[in-house]
Amino acid sequence: MPVEGYFLGTHRDVARLVPQLTALSNTAFAEYDGAMPVEDGFMQWYLQRPGSRPELCPAALYEGELVANVLVAIQDLYLGGELLRCGIIDTVATHPDHRKHGLARALMEEAHRLMQEAGAE
Repeated sequence: MPVEGYFLGTHRDVARLVPQLTALSNTAFAEYDGAMPVEDGFMQWYLQRPGSRPELCPAALYEGELVANVLVAIQDLYLGGELLRCGIIDTVATHPDHRKHGLARALMEEAHRLMQEAGAE
């Protein structure tokens, strides 16, 4: 689903992914009580968690800057005694200046498509 004025891609399309993702996270969640600010080192570590791959994480760019993001991981999990390949939506963030443009919806639709394409339930 295209969103006018924005480039929709994945983490592979984001220059300086770690600092941009850190800045987006800190800005998007700053208004929520209890939200902990993160640093680049944490974000670098977090992006290396099992099942996380850059091609699975949709991102929206505006003039080359990351303004919305969905963190996705795929992991095998036991559910009801059955081992399933599960797609996990981890975090959805949109910069406050870019909310109400349909970015989160478009990125969530893309996340679901990418997870299914990767074989997730």
